[in-house]
Amino acid sequence: EDYLRSCLESLLTQSDAALFHFYVSLDSKEAEEGMSKVAHDVASARGIPVDIWSVAPRTADDGDYNKDQLAWFEYNAAKIAHHYWVALERAFMEHGFEYAI
Repeated sequence: EDYLRSCLESLLTQSDAALFHFYVSLDSKEAEEGMSKVAHDVASARGIPVDIWSVAPRTADDGDYNKDQLAWFEYNAAKIAHHYWVALERAFMEHGFEYAI
């Protein structure tokens, strides 16, 4: 939570921050309540909205992937890749943004 708070404080104190849309994507149900509160608190203090996106864990049908792929899905690198894919897909395809950081 401290890292998220520090990151958002840094971003939202930039002079032109109000020109941008801010989103925090979360993929941990255990941490979601606390992290959402941090995002809300910082956003409220700065007067700049921050929306929360929940990223569900990847679900893989055994028939669609071989055993090596299914095993790889359990690695942290695969979980991070899935998280980025979901967040970027949402940013570009659902919201139609031209840029995302």
